[in-house]
Amino acid sequence: MNKMRSGILKIITLSTLLALTTGTAASLTDQAKANSNFITEVKNNGTEKVASDSMIYKRTATASDLNKHITQSLQFNFIKDESYDKETVVLKTAGNIASNARILDPYAVYTSTKRWPGEYKVSVNLPETDSTAIIDYAPRNHDETREVSDTVGFNIGGGLNIKKGGDANINAKYNFSETIKYKQDAYRTFLETPTTGKDITWGVEAYNINVRGYGPYNREKENDKLGLYGNELFLNGRKSSKNAGKNFVDQNQLPALIASSFNPEFLTVFSHDYDDKGKSIIKVKYERVMDDYLITWKTFYWKGFNNKNVAKESITVAYEIDWDNHNVKVIGAV
Repeated sequence: MNKMRSGILKIITLSTLLALTTGTAASLTDQAKANSNFITEVKNNGTEKVASDSMIYKRTATASDLNKHITQSLQFNFIKDESYDKETVVLKTAGNIASNARILDPYAVYTSTKRWPGEYKVSVNLPETDSTAIIDYAPRNHDETREVSDTVGFNIGGGLNIKKGGDANINAKYNFSETIKYKQDAYRTFLETPTTGKDITWGVEAYNINVRGYGPYNREKENDKLGLYGNELFLNGRKSSKNAGKNFVDQNQLPALIASSFNPEFLTVFSHDYDDKGKSIIKVKYERVMDDYLITWKTFYWKGFNNKNVAKESITVAYEIDWDNHNVKVIGAV
């Protein structure tokens, strides 16, 4: 009897161990797959002496989510001005947000939907528990120009200045400068409110979209005077004989932010008290807000509708700032 019990226990023990081991291995495999789709890199871009006792430390941190097709490329410029009681960081949030535009039901006959980015967003969030605070940013205001450009200049002992557009002479005027420039054809930039010393969000929204010489269209407007055809934003033909899934305007005839991607470039300037030792965690979020554009057959013609804000696709990444050593570490997606 004891031998039989011993044999049973051995079988149970081995079976349990095998199950646990298999489960752990599967869990680790899943984790490895998840990690392989999230790639990070940090670079030390050197140190620059800009005055007898003042320094600029340059770092770049990159985080890419291969599944969501979103990349954050952050440039941290630590400015240690000995004549000022705070350390200043000029942060450029650049990278790429793929449009991810697609036809959800390409073989549908009478009704079909195209999902597309009605808006892109970039957010920077600073910790509530330390002295880190936003002191300036760019763009500062609503901007409808095709190409947005701003430059920040910083003088040791003399503070900073943000100017609209690029300035060919700014390098001669300032100890440090950084310029942003991005294209937003058919979109417009706005600053979400409220903006605080801890949070800032920019939105880049589809606004005036011209397609094949027609328009401008936007996310809401119905353009035909008769009211028959609705919003014709991506409608290829009012009376086309094609099936619904084939009656959308070709991607190559659409603005780049719809057909391809958006390359954001925003500036956030924040300060930190020298006597506030330790590390800070900042969070940066890149997001695309998706609309669904639907076309449907109405017996004799096609009609279009646009439904706003039906889905959100984003990544939020936490970065650790080491103030003592002027270093940056990618903690990961949160």
